[in-house]
Amino acid sequence: MPPAGVSTVRQSIAYKNRLHSRLRWLSLINDQGQPLSSLPPEERLPVFTPNYSRSSLMALMLSELLAQALMQINSVAQRLSLRDGAAPRRLRNIILTLPSAMPVPEREIFRLRMHEAIALVWQGMGWHSADEDLNGIASSVPVPAVQMEWDEATCGQMVYLYNEIQVNFAGQAEAFFSAMARPDSAEPGKTLRIASVDIGGGTTDLAITQYRLEETAGNNVKVTPHLLFREGFKVAGDDILLEVIRLYLLPALQAEFKRVGVSETGSTDGRTVWPGREPSIAATSDTATFHPTRSGDPGTL
Repeated sequence: MPPAGVSTVRQSIAYKNRLHSRLRWLSLINDQGQPLSSLPPEERLPVFTPNYSRSSLMALMLSELLAQALMQINSVAQRLSLRDGAAPRRLRNIILTLPSAMPVPEREIFRLRMHEAIALVWQGMGWHSADEDLNGIASSVPVPAVQMEWDEATCGQMVYLYNEIQVNFAGQAEAFFSAMARPDSAEPGKTLRIASVDIGGGTTDLAITQYRLEETAGNNVKVTPHLLFREGFKVAGDDILLEVIRLYLLPALQAEFKRVGVSETGSTDGRTVWPGREPSIAATSDTATFHPTRSGDPGTL
């Protein structure tokens, strides 16, 4: 039966569709989150007690992103905004950007998880048999190719170049190169060197690329990149946020606590506001006191 709150026929149908989709997905993976099609036939037991690893959860997250992308490119609004709105859209390529410092073994694991995500979506949609490994020959819908040659810092430069040339310079690459070139350049208007720093949550990536403008047949021009330097660092946004909290937020909170009469606010090392021993907090506005039963408990007033 549908749960409470599902009253209309449309809501009931939507609920049954979601339930069917979940049951379908549960029949495609095992307790560790591995696709059953990648296991020997005698080990293909569907999930009963979930014990998914972080790596398996990555495959599930990628499958959700893939499903959302497929829905978006085939949505009514998206198709009507482009030519041939009646024709369905197919996903031919998946480009994954990676941190510059990601080790090769981690890259291969990431690639494997992406292929597992594609297999789960294709099998869940009925485009491929759930008992066979994913391949483009046996699938009713072509399987997209996975490309992982791009790093995040370089992709940031691609977006910058496209926006500047196509939007701000109306597609005139020569005018953009001439406007951005140094006056003392050996080939003014023909080459451009760009350095970009991409600060993410876990890594900071640096890329320096030399771009050369080459003329081709007709009025077309070709921008050829040459990577000069690329590096990645483990210090990034999370570490910066921690330092901001430790150096500015916690001292301000500690000063405010002392101003209102709260004592024993402890250290401001970014990990805890209160010391490890039992705190004793007194409020000056009234006679209420705070007495926790043990360290870390909410306590009572």
